[in-house]
Amino acid sequence: MEKESKEANELVEQLGKVREEIENLKQSLSSLNKDKELWFKKKSDISKDITDKISELKGTKNKRNHLTKSVKDLKLERDNLNTQIKNLISELKQSKASLDEERKKTTMKGSPILFKKEIEKLEFTLETNPMSFAKEQKIMKQIKDLKKKHDEFGVIIKLMDDVRDKSKEIDKLKKKANGLHKKIQEIAGESQTEHEGLIESSKEIDSLKEKEEEAREKFSQYKKQYSEVNAQLKARIDELKALKSKLGDHDVEEKKERYKQDLKVLKKKEVEVEEKLKKKQKLTTEDLLVLQAKAGSDDFDMGTTKKDSARSRRTRKTDRKEKASSDSF
Repeated sequence: MEKESKEANELVEQLGKVREEIENLKQSLSSLNKDKELWFKKKSDISKDITDKISELKGTKNKRNHLTKSVKDLKLERDNLNTQIKNLISELKQSKASLDEERKKTTMKGSPILFKKEIEKLEFTLETNPMSFAKEQKIMKQIKDLKKKHDEFGVIIKLMDDVRDKSKEIDKLKKKANGLHKKIQEIAGESQTEHEGLIESSKEIDSLKEKEEEAREKFSQYKKQYSEVNAQLKARIDELKALKSKLGDHDVEEKKERYKQDLKVLKKKEVEVEEKLKKKQKLTTEDLLVLQAKAGSDDFDMGTTKKDSARSRRTRKTDRKEKASSDSF
């Protein structure tokens, strides 16, 4: 009995230690679960940021590419204008050379430009000023003579008109080319800004990917620790069940042994009381109690069995609670 009682005390002590370990493991599991979920959320948030940045990056890239194409198209248009200007300048040089050559060859005096201006002046006078017929005839004769002299400069005049037209066309094309050049510089500046933004966004995405990987590793680390501690918790709960079962067996054996001992004493006393009854001796209070105990011995046995059954049900109920607590993690 003493040995069994010692073993029972040891089981109770061991049971307390296991319960304490289970409580500590539950706290560790709760802490690890918070850390695990924290890093999972961080990883998810960073992944969303990366997705948003990539979407933004695509928009910037498309805009940059569109601007780059515009610059390319405008440069092509400007180059075509510059080619036209170059060709016209070459033609202008030839026209000027021809004009100089004709001027050197002619023996006529005067300037066709001055002749033309004088003609226009005299025609204006005829149209706007009242005059006599004689004066009108005189002016008309002057106009006729000037036109004759002007027409004698026909080749030179044609070359002069050609030089003037080509110079105007060159100026017009140069103005357009300069406008294109200015526009090209503006768009190229925008394209460069978008390109620099593209590079910066790419660096940000690379940095976010590193942080995402770090968060993923942390999450995996805490997830692994969580699984390990959860396995330890389940093992301790199984150990707790086993200890409870052993402790329950000790209680039953101890009660059975006590019952046997009490039964032996009771049987002995019953014999003594029966002898007194046979001899018609006076019964003491203790003797009466023995007779009462004899009558209720069966009830006592049944009551013990019911208590053991109730203890077993309480043990199973506690086990279920602890299992539910483990599974909740």
